[in-house]
Amino acid sequence: MQTDPDDDDPCHEHDYCVSTEPAALDLSLNDNEELREISRLRKQIEDLTVSSKFCLKRFSASDDDIRFFTRFASHAHLMGFWKQIEPATHNIICVTRAQTVEKTDQVPHFASATVLQPIDEFFLFMNYLSLGLMQKDLAHRFRKHRSTVSRIINTWANFLYTVLGAVSIWLDVDTVKTHLPDVFQDYADTQVILDCTEL
Repeated sequence: MQTDPDDDDPCHEHDYCVSTEPAALDLSLNDNEELREISRLRKQIEDLTVSSKFCLKRFSASDDDIRFFTRFASHAHLMGFWKQIEPATHNIICVTRAQTVEKTDQVPHFASATVLQPIDEFFLFMNYLSLGLMQKDLAHRFRKHRSTVSRIINTWANFLYTVLGAVSIWLDVDTVKTHLPDVFQDYADTQVILDCTEL
């Protein structure tokens, strides 16, 4: 029986003694560079997409833009309000064309129906209120059909009326009586003074 001279070498049976080829290392480095390049290009595409979309995220860095488009003092104020109403947004009842015409059953609201995130729907609604934009203009800005914009506006008007309508804006009777001007002390049932002219 003939024996191979390499059989005595302990490294022959295992590959842990073999050094990596320089070409394999270069390929590995090229793969990492390509992955970094892909990551950089994805980030660039995301930035371009956000800058071309008319949405809250596009203007979130500028308090002046937030003030202009929503009338909230800053992005922080807007987000503070959003955090207050966001839990209730899961219960939004979407106004549909069928409801508008027939006044039928309420249909639960899903983001996929309009393909706008709820916060961007709110941003659209605030643009409508703050700037008095026509629905056609909003449809063009948000790249939605005019009827979709109309339904979003009606949905958010109903939703905010329900949520904010539950908040009491009037002071209780005792507080009003304590701070009632002396001139009105004869009118004990006064709750609100809208306008006053001295005679």
